[in-house]
Amino acid sequence: EDRAAIDQLSAEWRDRFGPLPTQAENALLTATMRIEAARRKITMVEVRERRLMLTQRRDLLQKDGKFPRLTGSDPDSTLRQILSSIETIPCP
Repeated sequence: EDRAAIDQLSAEWRDRFGPLPTQAENALLTATMRIEAARRKITMVEVRERRLMLTQRRDLLQKDGKFPRLTGSDPDSTLRQILSSIETIPCP
């Protein structure tokens, strides 16, 4: 429901099972992205040709007139970069 719940779940899993596998970390990261996107009224998060395309109220969002290029070399860093980009958008 919110980031606090994700953080609590992550802490509980770490307490019970130790370090989380990458897949579990990515699942929590994806849930966090969904929460943050919803808070900002972003209805679609899409990556095309390494460019991040966010849709808000039927409008594609751009930064400085361009779609942000994702530079992550692996899926884990790409997910973190997408979350970081979403977090730069002000909440309505």
